Amino acid sequence: MLEKDMEELIKLYPYEFFEQELELVGNQVRVSNGIVDVVFKTKHGHILFIEIKSGSIKMKDMEQIIDYKGPVKDEFPGRHVFLMLVANNIGEDYKAYLDEQGVECLTIPVSKFKEVGIKHGYSFSQHQKREVSSAKSLQSDVQYIETSEKNLRELISDVCRLQTLRTAVITSNSPTAKQIFSLLEKIKIILQKYLREQGIQDFRIQVSQGQGNFPKTPWIDILPHNQKPTDGIFVGIIFDKKGKGVVVGCMHSLENPRNITTQRCRLLDVNNYRNAFINPNEISLLSFEEVEFKKQIISSWEVTNKHL
Repeated sequence: MLEKDMEELIKLYPYEFFEQELELVGNQVRVSNGIVDVVFKTKHGHILFIEIKSGSIKMKDMEQIIDYKGPVKDEFPGRHVFLMLVANNIGEDYKAYLDEQGVECLTIPVSKFKEVGIKHGYSFSQHQKREVSSAKSLQSDVQYIETSEKNLRELISDVCRLQTLRTAVITSNSPTAKQIFSLLEKIKIILQKYLREQGIQDFRIQVSQGQGNFPKTPWIDILPHNQKPTDGIFVGIIFDKKGKGVVVGCMHSLENPRNITTQRCRLLDVNNYRNAFINPNEISLLSFEEVEFKKQIISSWEVTNKHL
């Protein structure tokens, strides 16, 4: 198992590996004496730096993360900063030593990474080279994430606002892309809770992340379990390129199309590749109502199940 795949899966799906709620701040973060793999913010506002190692850890791996203790705390003065070492195998003696040094550790077997990758349709070792950010450049991202709890309308409005600021292609590691991704993850959590409250259990939600460049039209897919956006039928939520609103409806893959009559959106500008809705509801930001938005999701889920 390559470390870059382990890093990518932890970055994209932290809830699959950690019990605590984490929000991504950045990855491949440069500090004064090295580069830390992934940085998260906890629900308590603490900063968690994670170093990832494939296979069994060695003494040099422990020395590396211990050496980061001073520099990472200097980058976030006045905050609680924690370090964690993640590896496929960590000996008990090494765990004890790391604990003495104030470094958390977590063993995640290769089988778990493979399970998560398959579940989410991840393509192992096919993403582009990891980009490096500076810890100081993440300060604004942390502050942005630390806004008060927002409702669904406010989160969707924030995504649309960021869409209006986009003037060119942006990379998935850019500050704007990371902010949009963080908002999509918040929306995802709200929708997961809502769907379960409605008695819907056999689903998974995937949000746009991009590999290299971030999608021009951010999206959220609500998929029947074990389906992928490239080969299934699902509920799609797609944001307008210029931030004018959002489209919600049942849609199917254009890579592997079904014999289903679909419609194309007329009011909002969404990516042509994903513009294949059965029942699109184009909702402008000005007319957005959370109740109607949720009703459209439920009706679209019912349409999805009829065509499975």
